[in-house]
Amino acid sequence: MQNRPLFEHLESLDENDWYCNPLKWNVAQWYFIGALLSDLSICSGSYAKRWGSQLKVLNSNAEYLICGNKDELILFCEYLCKNNKLPLNDYIIFKVLGNKTYNKVNEVNLEECDFKGTRESEIHFHIFIELKNEFIQLLLKYGFLFDNNPDIAGVYEKHIPIEIIQKLSDESKESLFAGLFDGDGSVGAVVKCSKCSKSKTLRKTLYCPNCNADLSKDIRSLDYYIVLDSRSSLLDEQIIFLKEILGLKGHLYLHLIKKEYPTKDPSTFEAKIKKWEEKVERLGKLEKKYSLPLIFHENILKKELPSFEYAPDISGSMRFRFSPYYRKKVERIKWYGIEDLYQNNLPILLKSSKYMIVEKKVNLILQVSENKGIN
Repeated sequence: MQNRPLFEHLESLDENDWYCNPLKWNVAQWYFIGALLSDLSICSGSYAKRWGSQLKVLNSNAEYLICGNKDELILFCEYLCKNNKLPLNDYIIFKVLGNKTYNKVNEVNLEECDFKGTRESEIHFHIFIELKNEFIQLLLKYGFLFDNNPDIAGVYEKHIPIEIIQKLSDESKESLFAGLFDGDGSVGAVVKCSKCSKSKTLRKTLYCPNCNADLSKDIRSLDYYIVLDSRSSLLDEQIIFLKEILGLKGHLYLHLIKKEYPTKDPSTFEAKIKKWEEKVERLGKLEKKYSLPLIFHENILKKELPSFEYAPDISGSMRFRFSPYYRKKVERIKWYGIEDLYQNNLPILLKSSKYMIVEKKVNLILQVSENKGIN
């Protein structure tokens, strides 16, 4: 991970380099901002203490950057903390069991991470980074954070300040997208094994999970997308950045997952259904506003599935999908304005991939690009 170009810029970075106009930040800083706007979060110590009794060690009056779950990103944040690359007062690493029990440890050990099928059994790590107030104020000043409710300390919305992003160098835009994609992006290679004839979507390996055949030269199609924030105006900013600034093409995909029957308060279940219906109507306007096709898909979560008991009654996500929805040439041209989305999108992802640190995503992007002759 540390051999990637991103870390060449990290080596010379000092925490004081943040206190300037964002247009002067280097690509490593813009990668961090991309990760912040996607996977990382910021809240007050008093707010975070509600998650577990062991978190009483947090400073109630401080603001914390919180990182967890994504393997490479948590190692990246650990590196920033231990090498003084962020304006911080302190940081604490916790090994977390079932999202409830927080045990303080000295370092992240990913070999201890485990998931046995239920949220209660999951073991992973979180880092709570106490940021200096001057840094929080800088993020607020330049529009990366917005204090949505001044009466509640540490409740922030995250934003992409388009007026700043438009002025960035190409390399900084690519690095920003790399952070966003490492945080909230997903890549899968769609392939049919030539040996066992099984069709698979590969995400972590280039080998057939059924017969272990090397499929690296066979994969030519990707299922790749980035999850968007459908709850705030950040959604508009994400679409503007992806579609208008970077030039990516695709469609919006709104996915609703609903339990076969509610396991909590039925009245709450009905209220959430109504809220989702309102969201679908609101998001439907984006189709015309940004000339982006919108697909709505609903799944019913069956009671036989292991996740049924601990999953929320209703959940959903909004995605910007880069892979084509239709196979027929006429329909693709009608939807996207071009016939081959890969020829448009893969060169953009290739440029950003040199800054990405999630290797399994990078490997799939590079391999499919090579197989398609895109460079």
